[in-house]
Amino acid sequence: MCPDLPELAQYYFVQRRRALLATLADYLSRRIRSRALRAVPDLPAAARFVVETIAWFAWHRAGDPDIYLCRQPHGDWSQLWPALRHVD
Repeated sequence: MCPDLPELAQYYFVQRRRALLATLADYLSRRIRSRALRAVPDLPAAARFVVETIAWFAWHRAGDPDIYLCRQPHGDWSQLWPALRHVD
């Protein structure tokens, strides 16, 4: 985790990030129950997937020479994540 700053690791990983993931999983669960999203077999994994995907696009893509391969002409990203795609 963060051996140099154990208090920071405890605060970020245990208190903040786990709370964020639980809140996001709850949100996904409510959206699934309302049939706005498709059901997924593992809500905590789906929440983590969402967070990690956002992190990738926010951070890692900055130095990725192949990011242009991800650009879609109409901005429809739903095809990349069918498990979380909106249900009509």
